[in-house]
Amino acid sequence: MDQTQLQAFVKNAVANMENANPSGSPYKSIVSTGNSQLSFGAMQLDVGSGNAIAVWKQDNGSGYDLYASYFDAVSGKWTTTEEPIDLTAYNVGNPQVVLDSDGHAFLVWNQCSASENSTHYQDILAAIYDVLSATWTVSPESLDSSDNDLGAPKMVLDSQGNILVVWRQSDGSNNSSYQDIFVSRYTASDEVWTTAPDPLDDDSSVGDPAVAMDSSGNAVIVWTSGGAIVGSRYDAGDGSWTLLESLEVTEGSDLQVAMDSTGYILAMWVSYVDSDDQSTPHIFANRYHADTGRWLTSSEQLDIGDYDSSLPEIVADSSGNALAVWKQSADEGGAVSHIYTSRYDAGENSWTARSSSLDSGAGVSKDPHLGMDSEGNAIALWDEAGESSTTLVALHFLIQNDDDGGSGGQGSSGSGGCSLSRNGQQTDPISFVMF
Repeated sequence: MDQTQLQAFVKNAVANMENANPSGSPYKSIVSTGNSQLSFGAMQLDVGSGNAIAVWKQDNGSGYDLYASYFDAVSGKWTTTEEPIDLTAYNVGNPQVVLDSDGHAFLVWNQCSASENSTHYQDILAAIYDVLSATWTVSPESLDSSDNDLGAPKMVLDSQGNILVVWRQSDGSNNSSYQDIFVSRYTASDEVWTTAPDPLDDDSSVGDPAVAMDSSGNAVIVWTSGGAIVGSRYDAGDGSWTLLESLEVTEGSDLQVAMDSTGYILAMWVSYVDSDDQSTPHIFANRYHADTGRWLTSSEQLDIGDYDSSLPEIVADSSGNALAVWKQSADEGGAVSHIYTSRYDAGENSWTARSSSLDSGAGVSKDPHLGMDSEGNAIALWDEAGESSTTLVALHFLIQNDDDGGSGGQGSSGSGGCSLSRNGQQTDPISFVMF
C-alpha cells in the first residue's frame, strides 16, 4: 500500500461510514445502550477485503458482558448485536480478536468464574464468528484447565489460519503473582483448540508474555523471569518447542517481540541504563540469531534524552527488517510527549538513529501502534491531543527501490501523513494489522 492508496483507504473508510449514517457525521453508532456503560476492547481490520470487527464490554448491572459487531465492506453495513458472546453474567476483560483470510473472526478473552466477579480472572474463553452464517459460536470454549488467576491473553495468526494464544497464570500458591506461561493452539485444518496445555515455564514469577508468528506458523514467545528475558520457539513442522537462551535485563517491562521467516528474533522492552538508578525508563532492543542460538552480546538503547520512554511496539518483515515505535516524554512531568521510531536493517545488522518526532509536537502524543506487510511497508498510528481535539494520525513508511538510493524511508511530511478528526472525543486507538 503506497501513500496514495493509504489516503484513498482512509477516505473510503470515512465515506463508508457516511453512507451508513446519512445524517452527515462520519461516525457510525453500532450499538445503543441507554444508560449502560461501555468499555472499548479491540478492533481488527483486514486491509485486503476492508472487512472489520469491533469488540467491547458492556455493563449488565452486576458485571460486564462481551459484544461484537462485524463490518462487511461489500454491503457497507455493521451487524447488529443483541446477545452477548460470553457465557455468564460475571466480568469479562482483555479481548483479543483476529480475522483470517476468509473473513472469519477469532476472539479470546478473560472471564471470571461463577464464584467471583472482579478483575481477577480464572478462565480464557474462545469464540469463532462464521462470516457465512453471520453467527458466533454457541458455546465458547475454555482454553485453560484450572481455576487459578490468569493474565491477559495474546493472540497471533498465520497465513493458513492457525492461531496461537498465550497467557501467564498463577499455579495456585499465590494469586497475587503469576508463575506459569501457557499456550493454546488452534489448528485450522481440524478446527480444534488445544486445551489443558502444559506450562512452558514454571518460575517463581513471570512477566506478561509477548508472541510473534511468521506466515508458515513458526512462532516465538518471550517473557521476563528472574531478571532475564526468556522464551521458547515453536516449530510448525514438527510441533515442538525449544527454549531460548536467556538474556539478562534490568527490570524489563513492556516486552515486545517480532520474528522473520528464517527464525531470527527481535525483542524490544522498557528498562534502565543503570540498575542502581531506576528513575528514567528507556527503550532497549536485542536480536536472537537463529544460527548460533544466542542473543547479541549487548543490547542497544534506541531512545535518547533524559525523559521517560514507554509503550514500545515492533514489527518485522519476512527478511528480518523491522520498525520500532515508542512514546517519549519531552519534559519532566510528561505534559508534552512525542512519538519516535527506529528502523532495523537486517542486511547491515544495525538500528538507525532515533528519528525526529513523527507527531506535530503540539501536545501529548501517545498509544503508538504499528502494522507491516511482508515487504516491509508499514503504517504507524498514534493519538495526538491538541487544545480542543484528539486526532488519530496515520503515517505510511514506504520501502524505497534501490534506484531511489536506500533500503527504506519515511513518507514526506507533505504527503506521508494523514489524520482523521475525532471531534474532540477521547477514544481508544485503532490497530491496523497488515499481514
